[in-house]
Amino acid sequence: MKSASSTVSAPSRMRTVERRIYCYAFVARLYFYIPVLVLHMETVLGNVGVAQPSSLSLSLIAMASLGTLLAEYPSGVLADWLGHSRTLLLAGVLQVAGLACFLLPPSLWSLTLAQVTIGVATAFRSGADTALLHAHLEAEGQTARYGAALSRLRFFNTLAIASSGMVGGLLYQYSPNLVFVLSAVSAGVGSLAVFGLGAPLLSGRRSYRQVLAQSLGAMRSSRKVQVLILLGGLGNPFFVFAFWVTQRYMNDAGISPMATGVACAAISYLQAATMPLSAWFAKAPGRLRRGTYLIAGALPLSFLIVALCWEHARMSGAAVLIVVAGSHVLYKNIINVRLQALAPAHVRASILSFESWIGALGYLVVFPTAGVLFADLGLAGAFAVLSLLISLTLWPPLLWGHRLHA
Repeated sequence: MKSASSTVSAPSRMRTVERRIYCYAFVARLYFYIPVLVLHMETVLGNVGVAQPSSLSLSLIAMASLGTLLAEYPSGVLADWLGHSRTLLLAGVLQVAGLACFLLPPSLWSLTLAQVTIGVATAFRSGADTALLHAHLEAEGQTARYGAALSRLRFFNTLAIASSGMVGGLLYQYSPNLVFVLSAVSAGVGSLAVFGLGAPLLSGRRSYRQVLAQSLGAMRSSRKVQVLILLGGLGNPFFVFAFWVTQRYMNDAGISPMATGVACAAISYLQAATMPLSAWFAKAPGRLRRGTYLIAGALPLSFLIVALCWEHARMSGAAVLIVVAGSHVLYKNIINVRLQALAPAHVRASILSFESWIGALGYLVVFPTAGVLFADLGLAGAFAVLSLLISLTLWPPLLWGHRLHA
């Protein structure tokens, strides 16, 4: 029988754990450089004499996905083997190193190194933070709270990105290097918030190879997990693309970097505003499934509307892009809650990372392809083709998932 003191201490301990994870979610995501990254890379590439800097900047954005692709699944297995909090600390160190590369003498290679390193850092972080939160809730018998807790975590993520985005453009105009320095400091300090928070359910000594085999076996044995991995991995790149291309869209429309920063912040605030809706979806499996189908199904239509708006209603097109990008966290949360419920605890971070690994493959296809389409067809033509590409990519797993639940 539990003592009264242990009964009281468990909720108190869980609150402390959650606060530390939420602190990490906010501080480590103060990305002051995000709203000006495309502009910064175009400026650097133009200054060093690179041809077509606008198109190449989109390919450089995808270089982060190359780093993620190289490290995503191995880092997820590492998180299940070494521990989630240690993996998050490594992610902070790598993020600082990547941001420091922007301070090197400007060149195509320094930008590439920065993006690849940040991509590796993203891979180490991906899945580890949410798996850490779920593991502690599961240890306390509170898994029913995960949907709401995940919404809070994402809320602090998006609040941080929005808050830093609001001032990122202004800071960049004052000093371009300042946005990278402040972002690096935040990444380092934020990672310390979760240091020492071991995942309580990861018991027993397993080799890295054993964790790898267990995660692959868990994915092979569940068709529903496979569908979710495809929907998340193939869908997320297009939402991320909508965020980044908003900068390109507004820059081509002659809008100032400060106003673009405000638009990026608006995207993040919209993402934060969807958190109550995310928690509502999480309360019922049927809602989660329908929400996944609704958002994924509407995505190609949104890109087609942007294409149609370019000639005579550009502000409307920008608004659609903001809404699409603002829906990304809602889509991620729905996929994440469903995967967390289906994935075994001892390989949960590995499975989440494999979904992100599929997404990294998608980034490497979507961003360079979009750069070529913009150069050859212009914005309107590029978005029309991308609308068709999204339909061909997402509708097969959508139909497969529908048959599994029929």
